[in-house]
Amino acid sequence: MGSKRLHTTRSAKEYIHAAAIGVDRKRKKALLGKPTTAVKVEKSTTVSQLLDSYREACVRAGNKPGRAMCSYFIYIADDDKSEDYGRQAQMDYFRHCVIQAFPQKKEDAPPTMQYFLKIVDILNNLKKEDLSDKSILIGRPQQIIESLKKVEKSGIEEVILYFNVGNKPHAMVKEQMHRFMDEIAPHFEGKHVGRSARAAAA
Repeated sequence: MGSKRLHTTRSAKEYIHAAAIGVDRKRKKALLGKPTTAVKVEKSTTVSQLLDSYREACVRAGNKPGRAMCSYFIYIADDDKSEDYGRQAQMDYFRHCVIQAFPQKKEDAPPTMQYFLKIVDILNNLKKEDLSDKSILIGRPQQIIESLKKVEKSGIEEVILYFNVGNKPHAMVKEQMHRFMDEIAPHFEGKHVGRSARAAAA
């Protein structure tokens, strides 16, 4: 989405705002009232590099790095037709929900939300063919597994998934969630492993 924000615990003294846009260090320090480290992220910057920068900054500040998390929109498809449906549903969500909720003009956005204008510009010019696994998981189960394996390898400890966007029918959303647990989740370690075992034994 153009901006990633990682931070330590609420009591931490060091924050990182990593984004593809510039950050005014003095202004941000004044807003937060805490020391701030800004990291410029280029298009070639990997998640692993971003996490390394975050953890190094925490160490310099004498803080324990917080839990690294990220989030994805997701739609499991079986063929080109269903994948196209997932892409269109995602585009509908961006255009009818996200863009409408974000400020459209510079004068309508306070200093801390100016980067939303860049997000709106990106979404207004986005085509469904442009959707990629940088923020959206759409495709066959194996494709999604491979994308999440890369995320896991980068050092991300928790992934939040959004299934119910794009005005999908409720039954479809539930089916998608069940499919994820049956076809994708078993390829990863986590609390779900124990839960599935207990459910099977019940």
